[in-house]
Amino acid sequence: MYRLKKIVGAMALAALLTQTIGVTTVYAEEGENQNPIATEECGHFDCGNYKDGLDELDDVCSDCTMSYTYTPNDDSSTHQVEWSCNCGANGSYEGLCSFYNGSCGECGKEQQSTICEHENCSNTVTIFTVCDECSSSTVNFEKIDENTHRRIERCDGCPEIIATGVDAHNIVESCKMCYYCGYKPDESESTDNTSKEAKPEEKQETTETKVSEVIIPKAETKTADGKVIKSSVNSVYTAAAVNGAAVITPSKEIKEAVGIKEEGTKASFYICDNRSKIMKEHMVAKATENNVVVSKIFNSDMYSITQKGVIEKIHSSEKPVSLIYGLPAELKGKKVSILAFNNMTGEVKLFEDVDDDPTTITIEATIFGVYALVNEK
Repeated sequence: MYRLKKIVGAMALAALLTQTIGVTTVYAEEGENQNPIATEECGHFDCGNYKDGLDELDDVCSDCTMSYTYTPNDDSSTHQVEWSCNCGANGSYEGLCSFYNGSCGECGKEQQSTICEHENCSNTVTIFTVCDECSSSTVNFEKIDENTHRRIERCDGCPEIIATGVDAHNIVESCKMCYYCGYKPDESESTDNTSKEAKPEEKQETTETKVSEVIIPKAETKTADGKVIKSSVNSVYTAAAVNGAAVITPSKEIKEAVGIKEEGTKASFYICDNRSKIMKEHMVAKATENNVVVSKIFNSDMYSITQKGVIEKIHSSEKPVSLIYGLPAELKGKKVSILAFNNMTGEVKLFEDVDDDPTTITIEATIFGVYALVNEK
């Protein structure tokens, strides 16, 4: 009854306010703006309507319907565009061809064959500016000092150096190591490797030519029959807990699997030892709950990296990602699984080995983070 009284009271108050303010509906005269939202006239001078005001990028009203005619120009990449509207407005401008499968989808002009834009490549191309062999690249890093490393992006199909730069280390807290070059802040600066390091300004002059001395171990592993499996995405492998690691899922399927939608953003795989005592205790406790015993603990992380170098950790995937790890000597031939911990959600999952190789373990991972090699009690 009390709630009913409140509703009736609210209705009465609304009616009272309407009477007090004197709300009335005013209709526009013929020829005036009859859309209370629209405030600007249609961009076509021959049309007297007002814009809907719902799309800032559209300067014409919703009644205007456009049609286009495309005529190829004599050059290799443009065409003339003539447009007209049902309101009587018309015009023309020069536009760039949109090539697909060798021809422009608008004017039909065939794309001319050209040489790959990489200086050291002589392959011909018809659709893109670079050939298929030069369509991918690999970025390597070499430590300069305790603060910076050198970034070198090289074409996978030719000797072309696409880009270089000097960046600050990005230390991954769980591994106490630079994500890119593997530098450890607590390593001695008096070792042979670092004692020969030149100062950044002294070594900068050779950036364009000296690119062979990188310190990132290859992310790959070897099967019992000697087959080498290389990671399908850019990867950093520095873990002693496993004897090599690689992503098996093809690189084209990785972005969909982990939910990367931005153009130019790539997935990257990072494997390192986990030295946290607290995390070791946590994983041992979770292993006990699953009736297994922990043998080795390491980080198996997935990251997305934009073209501008923005890094974001990926904690889980929408679809399984196939990962393979080489087993340490003491676990070869044993029934081994991987206990995975997602430190974002707290989820723990046991992944079984899906291969028959006694020297490796392959899992279909859906979460990434701290991993433990475990076997039955």
